[in-house]
Amino acid sequence: MPLTEAQLLSQVQIVRNAAAVFCTDTITLRRKLPDVVIDGESVPQYANAVSLVCRVINRSGESRMSVASQYRLPKQNYYDTTFRIQLLYSTDISVGDRLEYTDSNKTYLLEVTFVPIQHTMMGAFIVGAEEII
Repeated sequence: MPLTEAQLLSQVQIVRNAAAVFCTDTITLRRKLPDVVIDGESVPQYANAVSLVCRVINRSGESRMSVASQYRLPKQNYYDTTFRIQLLYSTDISVGDRLEYTDSNKTYLLEVTFVPIQHTMMGAFIVGAEEII
């Protein structure tokens, strides 16, 4: 006899509680707001900082990107370290948001580069973020 959707949904909170046990780190989130144009220049805006529990899974690698059509810019996107961060299901986060993470007296400024599609059966989810230089 297969499980019904109601039976599965009744177990989701157990899974979410179990996922929260692993979130032992703290990170600061600043949500991306619409840019403001000042004297013809687009200036990024961010909301006030919000503290979140999370789990920083790994830091590694290097990711650099330049756009060929804008070759004259000295740097387009320039990341040193790639992060994977587990967040609780209820966390509202989007690509372009900024994160600050402090580890061993070093503070990393990160930009969220990947947020997975979420569904009702998830306990937690993992975002991709890259250090901003």
